[in-house]
Amino acid sequence: GRGEGRFIADSVRRATGVRLEVAALARDRSRQLDAGGIGMSTSAPFGVARLGLSTMPVTFRDAAGSYSARRDGIDIQYGGPGRVQLVASGARWSVDRAGDAPWEGRLAAELAPAPRLSLLAEIARAVVQETRRSFPGPDDAALAPSGVHATTSRAGFATWWRALDLRASASIGRYEGAGLEPNERLGVDADAGLVVHSHAPWVRVGYAFRAQHFDYDAFDVSAGASRYGGYFSPDRHEVHLGVLQLSHRFGGALLLEFDGRLGGQQVRSVPGRLSDARVAVVTYTHAAWRLTRGLDLDVVFLHVDAFEAFRLNELRAGLRHTF
Repeated sequence: GRGEGRFIADSVRRATGVRLEVAALARDRSRQLDAGGIGMSTSAPFGVARLGLSTMPVTFRDAAGSYSARRDGIDIQYGGPGRVQLVASGARWSVDRAGDAPWEGRLAAELAPAPRLSLLAEIARAVVQETRRSFPGPDDAALAPSGVHATTSRAGFATWWRALDLRASASIGRYEGAGLEPNERLGVDADAGLVVHSHAPWVRVGYAFRAQHFDYDAFDVSAGASRYGGYFSPDRHEVHLGVLQLSHRFGGALLLEFDGRLGGQQVRSVPGRLSDARVAVVTYTHAAWRLTRGLDLDVVFLHVDAFEAFRLNELRAGLRHTF
């Protein structure tokens, strides 16, 4: 009908138009750095590619005080022939009155060699923002001046058959920082699911598994200056989660999505110690509201209670206009 045709036309316009967005971030983390800020981003299509620019001033806070930083980024998304998808991005952090400017980068590729198979590959460098030790401020000269960054390579696959889907990947990483001993990380991730209702509302149930291992525990202050990086890095960490995902569109204006994960985990900080068993909870809630023909309000709330070092509540809200 006319309403459905208008919805499709608006969707095409949003996918192919020039976007301008103002977004706000508020993050609360237990025993780690809280963060808040308001930033801007814009993107525009160039043939089968899309180029985006962004800037986000951020204030970090913990019990010792607060300091300011800014992240300036660029990203390119390419969807070419032969079912190839490429994403390249880079960003530079500038910390208030600090001399170093840590940078981030990511290059990811997805290839679909068969109708129900995708191959995934990624290499990324990210700044670790867990504590003042891992991402120091301007008055933390006694700490590692450039903080900690992680370089990770990941490879995996995704496949699906009718209502069933499976995704798995393996990764290797290296955590480094000035004055810190490099820390190697190994990890595997897997997620399998079944779509039990494909119409409104869309419902999927599944199981997710994650395991990771670090060479040493950089969250232990007694490990010495060359090993205390201030980031979560246990000898063994396994997580088993049940997954429930829901999605429903109310008319053509409002989209609600929910991703809830609940299960158990085993954490062993150093070899030879007993593992610590705990419950893990992760919830992701997303609302997208089409206010006018080109104006959207996007709100995301993330709650994580996976370990004492990873208790997080994060709210993101953005107002985006497509021209």
